[in-house]
Amino acid sequence: MPQLDAFATEPSSSSLIGTKVRLDRPTNREHGCCDNVVIIGKANSLTCTTCGAFRGWLSAEAATFIIETRARFGAPESIVLRTPRAPPAPAARADPPPPVKEIK
Repeated sequence: MPQLDAFATEPSSSSLIGTKVRLDRPTNREHGCCDNVVIIGKANSLTCTTCGAFRGWLSAEAATFIIETRARFGAPESIVLRTPRAPPAPAARADPPPPVKEIK
C-alpha cells in the first residue's frame, strides 16, 4: 500500500487570493471601473484594486486554468481575463446537395 505524503498540497482556489488580474472583456470595456484591475478574494470574488467595488466572480474554469498554468510554468507577470473567442463557423458547401427524388 503506497504511503501518502502528508505535506503534499493540491492547488486550490485559495492560492489565488490576492492575485491581481486585468479585466479585458467587452462588458469591462463598456462599463469599466477605474483601470479594470481587480484582486481575487475569498470565493473567487473580483474587487477593484482602486475603489474596492465588486466587479464579479472568477469562473471555476478560469481559476483552474490559472492554478494549472502556475503549477506548470510558474506565476505569470500579468494575468488578463478575456472573453473566449467563438470557434470559426464551418465553411459553406461549394456544391449543393443532390435533389431529393420523390417516390410515387
